[in-house]
Amino acid sequence: TALGHIQHQLAQSLPVAPDADATAQLGFELGVAADNGAMPSFGHGGARAGYALDYFCRVTLLGDVLFGERMNGWRSNEQRARHLARQREEEGDQQQQSSSTPSYLGGTITDMLCNPKREVVRIGSLGGGPGFDHVAATVLATHAGLEREVQQCIDTSAGASLGLDDDEEEDGLPRIEVEDVLSHLASRTAPSMPRIETTVYEYEKGWDEIIPYMEQSTQSVLDFGPHHRCTFAGCDITVPLTH
Repeated sequence: TALGHIQHQLAQSLPVAPDADATAQLGFELGVAADNGAMPSFGHGGARAGYALDYFCRVTLLGDVLFGERMNGWRSNEQRARHLARQREEEGDQQQQSSSTPSYLGGTITDMLCNPKREVVRIGSLGGGPGFDHVAATVLATHAGLEREVQQCIDTSAGASLGLDDDEEEDGLPRIEVEDVLSHLASRTAPSMPRIETTVYEYEKGWDEIIPYMEQSTQSVLDFGPHHRCTFAGCDITVPLTH
């Protein structure tokens, strides 16, 4: 998968080797922090490196929200109307309202990331550590962009310029080879996805040593459009804005 390749690239390029003992201690302190609210220390470089790899699955925390909203967007209005009507009958209007309303935040972010007419999307990731949110946003934007490219190939099913075969798959769509899509990507005059610019706001300055490698690993795997950026900015998210 794309996430697996990004994680592998990150593991190969980290400037500091992961320290298993320090990472385990950090994991313990994170558990304690969840109970008493005491912030753990991310000061150990080997622990940060281990965290970036061992906790890479946290990319999916935002990714699941974004792709969930994307899936909701694929539903037809007719299907949604039937679903809502059925829920209204079974659960009552009030319960249906609370359970079926899509996430406003997730939907808004998804719309921005998947808009081919938007030049740039700027993201502020509070407490984003090594840049997990940047990876999730870039994966979604790239996925949506590639979907559009494949759809354009399908829409030109008679297009000899793309070298499409006359054969069709079982679903009735033309057979599209990977080379066809890559050729189409190479012939574009403009990117079909926005450029992602993420700023990670963290109190631990050491993340600035890892974030550039997270950016490079993500870009090397998802190099189908603009050059996405992920940078660090110091910020103590544990204190009030009025401090």
